[in-house]
Amino acid sequence: TIMRIYIVFVLKIVATVVATEKDGITILGGGVMGQALAKCLAGAGTPVTIWNRSIKKLDALRDMDKIIVEADIKKAVAASNVVIMNVVGDSGMSTANKVLEAAGSVEKKTLIQWSTHHPFAAKTQQSIAQDLGWQYTAGAMLTDPPNMCQDGAFFYVSGQEEYVTPLISHLSPLGKILNVGTDIGLGSLIDIAMLQTGFYGIDGFLMSMAAVRKYFLKEKLSSEVETSFIKLIQEQAVHFSKTLFPEFYNVAAMIALQSSNTDLDNFLLTLGGATGPRATLVGALKVEKEFLDELNIDSKHIEHTLNLLSTIPNPDYTYLGWNYQYLLRPSSNDEL
Repeated sequence: TIMRIYIVFVLKIVATVVATEKDGITILGGGVMGQALAKCLAGAGTPVTIWNRSIKKLDALRDMDKIIVEADIKKAVAASNVVIMNVVGDSGMSTANKVLEAAGSVEKKTLIQWSTHHPFAAKTQQSIAQDLGWQYTAGAMLTDPPNMCQDGAFFYVSGQEEYVTPLISHLSPLGKILNVGTDIGLGSLIDIAMLQTGFYGIDGFLMSMAAVRKYFLKEKLSSEVETSFIKLIQEQAVHFSKTLFPEFYNVAAMIALQSSNTDLDNFLLTLGGATGPRATLVGALKVEKEFLDELNIDSKHIEHTLNLLSTIPNPDYTYLGWNYQYLLRPSSNDEL
């Protein structure tokens, strides 16, 4: 009888440990944002397993409590029921798709696609993910590393209600988690709208509204959903212009209003050195251009930006932190 009680006790402990591990989160992609996600979640007590193609980049995380650095992608995926993908944004999410295929087949695990992407790429990847057994969701992160785990950090998720709803409390340490709808493309659509507004001020905001309208027509989504979605974009644009990226938005808006090509060129050149590795910025812009091209919306402004960024010398550029000190700032609201 004592032996039976002991065995039951041990089995309960094992079950608790396994449940705790499965209640953790795996992160695929250990760049600047991936590592910030890991530190934030682990700091809130969530067990984190993190994988990266270049595993040496994760050395700084190895001795941190609640974080396991895993070199084998299949083992990393097996460690948790919820997996966040945050790899470099590129055309059609080709890198993300390769990572997904390397992870292999799963059973009833939820994937959150937070790599930079556009709605049509999300729909393509959704088919790949579902064939592999994933419960697929997609969205975007509107924050920067220092603001992770703060009230000003916003994270968007779209997908089937039964997949998205449990994630909201599970991911709550990161910031505000918003369910933006069942259409899998809506999470990345709001990301593109915010990026367009951030890069090109008022002109970018108006262009993003045109893209939203075309997307809703193309996908035959209801006008009620469109109205509430546009309202959300407007609220988020105002929020970020006042809080997270005030200098970023103010300068973009000021330059858009001045309509000065010289100022715009200087701003974009400065932007390439201020917001992080040039490759990250270029990747995001290419994703936006691909989406606008898909909708037959003129993307010459992005071509211009990409051409400017290609002229920035970038030898041995290393990311030293999110730093806006090089941006030109208006000296007052009156000037803005």
